Amino acid sequence: MIALLESYLQDRLIEELENNVEKVNELIRKYSIDRKITPEDVIRGPHVIANEIIEGTIFHKLPVVNSLYKIVYGVDILSLMKEKEIFLLIKIRHKIVHHSGRVRGKKIVIGEIGILEAMNSISRWIENIEFFLHKKKERKSFPNYVRRYINQADFKKSRIYKQAMPEMEKRWLENMDDAIKRKGIEEHLYWN
Repeated sequence: MIALLESYLQDRLIEELENNVEKVNELIRKYSIDRKITPEDVIRGPHVIANEIIEGTIFHKLPVVNSLYKIVYGVDILSLMKEKEIFLLIKIRHKIVHHSGRVRGKKIVIGEIGILEAMNSISRWIENIEFFLHKKKERKSFPNYVRRYINQADFKKSRIYKQAMPEMEKRWLENMDDAIKRKGIEEHLYWN
C-alpha cells in the first residue's frame, strides 16, 4: 500500500510536469539541487533536470514530497492529511522491508483490520489531494470505498468478523493511537 501511495505521488508530479514548461522551470528555480547546473544541463533542457529531481526523490519521505508539491502545485499536501497514522504505516513498512518483517527477533503480524484501516487512511489522503488539485479547495466529506467495505453487512456477518474483528479492531485502533502519541512502533505491533 505504501508503494502504491509512492507511485501515485510520483506519477501525479510527472503528469503535471510533462506538458507544463512553466512548472518545470519553477521546480528547477525553487528546488535546491545537490549539484551545480552545467552547460550540458542547459543543452539537454530543463525537463531532463526536472526528471532527475523526480527520479532522485524517495516518495515515502513525505516532507520532501510535500516541498515538491508546494513548488509544482502550490499545495501543502501534508495539511490535507487527516490520518496522521500514515507516518506510522511508513515506519511499519520500513521494519517489514528492511528488517525481514521482524523487530527484536519477533515477527510482525498485521491482521485484516489493520490492512483495511491502512487502506482507508491512504485512500482518504489520496482522495483529499485529488479533490484539492481539481477544485482548489479542501473537501469537507467524501465517500470512502474501503470504509464501505468494512461496514458492509456481508463482511460483518462473516465468520472472520464474528470471531476476531471486534477485538482486533479495538486493539488496532488503541495501538495506533498509542504509537502516534509516542512516535514509536516496536511495542505497538502485533507479535507472533
